[in-house]
Amino acid sequence: MLKMFRFFTTICLIALTVSASAQQKIQAYKVYGKNYIKLSDAANFFGMRYSVSGSNFTLYSKWSNIKLKKDSRSATLNGTKVSLSFAPTSTNRVPMVSQSDFLKVLDPILRKDAISYKRTKRIVIDPGHGGKDQGAAGKRFKEKDVVFKIAVKLKNKLKSLGFDVYLTRYNDSTVSLDKRAQIAKNYKADLFLSLHTNAASAAATGVETYVLTPQNAPSTSGGSARKSATMANYYDKQSIRLGYEIQKSMISKTKARDRGVKHAQFVVLDKAPCPAALLELGFISNRYEESNLGNSSYQTKLVDGITNGILKYMRALAKK
Repeated sequence: MLKMFRFFTTICLIALTVSASAQQKIQAYKVYGKNYIKLSDAANFFGMRYSVSGSNFTLYSKWSNIKLKKDSRSATLNGTKVSLSFAPTSTNRVPMVSQSDFLKVLDPILRKDAISYKRTKRIVIDPGHGGKDQGAAGKRFKEKDVVFKIAVKLKNKLKSLGFDVYLTRYNDSTVSLDKRAQIAKNYKADLFLSLHTNAASAAATGVETYVLTPQNAPSTSGGSARKSATMANYYDKQSIRLGYEIQKSMISKTKARDRGVKHAQFVVLDKAPCPAALLELGFISNRYEESNLGNSSYQTKLVDGITNGILKYMRALAKK
């Protein structure tokens, strides 16, 4: 039996049914008030091997390589950064990963059978900000203008592939956050993508993707755990796979710095009626990235990356 170093409490064994189709049970252990599973059990479930080197944990196979680190929420899945809800840990030298991350991050990214099929035909694209709300501003461009141009290009690209595509705004107008999500609901969207540009110090660079924070987990930026779930949390697994595929493809196309897939409780994600992701396409506060964001050929790279990510997501959800 595993033992706790800091607390003299008995670790509770909890039967965890991972997948009805897999007909496999993995025991979860209560560690510091949270459910964890052994890394060895996760490796066996995925048909992978694992190794431990100091604080570094690795799951690997012929097809996948997952890098985790004890006490760190930052992971790398097949070369793409992904933020975990809880840091991996070890008890009595037994490496462990949280049950939440096993179910809501690793499983849907590594196994298409972990995700239920959902038709993907109608896509709603949300160009962030607009009207009185200009968003972030660089030296030459405003966020609201850049993301609108990219949204239109993305719409045209997806329509050429046979998708039904709608925007939350078709001009420089002000649209509330609630209304953006409502528009997706009105169109019965199968996917919702909100486009933005980032802003921070002049040195900050990179592309990142956000999906909704799971219930009982903290967002990547921290804060208290998300207490209640919304309808959008029903699509947690689809959203993390969508976000992962889009992030991976955007980085492949643009060669931008990979800031990873993260969790947040943004209104447009929280109220989305379908799998959803919010994309931060680069830092408009950085001179080099602002130039890229305003460049038509670079915008096309972003559009191609997003499109390829959607197509890879769809293949993962294809009917068996």
